[in-house]
Amino acid sequence: FTQGVILDVAKSQGKTGGMHKLDSTLTKYYELHLMSVKEINEYASTRENLFNIAREVTRTIGQYYQVLDGVVETYVTSWVQKGFSRETLNLIATYCLSNNLRTLDTVNETINRFFKLGLISTEAINQYIDDILNENNKIKSVLELAGLLRNVNSSDRELYKVWHNDWQLPDDVIRFVAQNSKSREYPISYINKILSEFHAKNIVTLDAAKANLSQSAATSAKAKTENNKEFSQRSYSKGELSALFDSLDDVEI
Repeated sequence: FTQGVILDVAKSQGKTGGMHKLDSTLTKYYELHLMSVKEINEYASTRENLFNIAREVTRTIGQYYQVLDGVVETYVTSWVQKGFSRETLNLIATYCLSNNLRTLDTVNETINRFFKLGLISTEAINQYIDDILNENNKIKSVLELAGLLRNVNSSDRELYKVWHNDWQLPDDVIRFVAQNSKSREYPISYINKILSEFHAKNIVTLDAAKANLSQSAATSAKAKTENNKEFSQRSYSKGELSALFDSLDDVEI
């Protein structure tokens, strides 16, 4: 090290620790190949930011660590390397606290989920949350049309994604079927059954849905008066059933 570097490091550490601490600090910088004042200052600045993040995140979720080195090494360094800013990490910690996720492991799991979704910035995460809330409101209105006055649950969200995203059924068709399910004993099951039939028949407009439902009601009424028809159960070979389950393995769930 040059004399200027040694003096600069000595000044930065103050009067605590003496020569032993100075030797330890310079040895660490040497092992990290930090030989200039500029490189050392940049490292110190980054390290300070990592510890600030660790301090703020742990404080936000109500945890206290007397020594933060392990938090920085195990969690914060990885978060920053993934591209999360100090602001975004504090935001995620706040959201975790409000959802009673109060450990670093649960915060880390949440951060990794956002990362997997490609949501790294504060703006992207807030937009994602807004989209979720908007979808939640749509699902709640479907439940109300079906006569179900309760909160939206994970099963509702999963079904709605199938109806809207996978089957590409518009909201007016979903709402129409929901309204017709109000008198049913199990309205959600009824909605799913009718919408699956619409999907199979490629019915994607409200007019077509109304026409089909009216026709189905008339056919069902007629069928009830014809008691002479027997239900036939088709039998499948083991090979045919094997092909079915091979096909199902390709479906992502």
